[in-house]
Amino acid sequence: MQSFQDRLDAFRGRVESLTFLYRVPGFAGDDRIYLIRRGRIQRDYVYPQSKRDRNRVSRAVEEVYRSVDRGPAALRPQEVAEILLLARWFELRPKELKRTLTPKQ
Repeated sequence: MQSFQDRLDAFRGRVESLTFLYRVPGFAGDDRIYLIRRGRIQRDYVYPQSKRDRNRVSRAVEEVYRSVDRGPAALRPQEVAEILLLARWFELRPKELKRTLTPKQ
């Protein structure tokens, strides 16, 4: 039972570390930015180029990262799968973390 508890604690820590904005280069300059909170993609946008677009994304960042989190008890199975997929993606590609920003940045 202790081994399971240890793995669960490690998973919680991993989920907490998966809170950031992730910029992904696209084709022909169509970069995207993903707002990821606790391992779940909350929203995504074309990477903002204009002041207006930056303001729009900034407002979304405020909404997403300041809202009350439902906590792990409210997770649906597909959300758990998404968390596991994102965790594995960044585990296999640690250099991708260089494309991330904290919500405050």
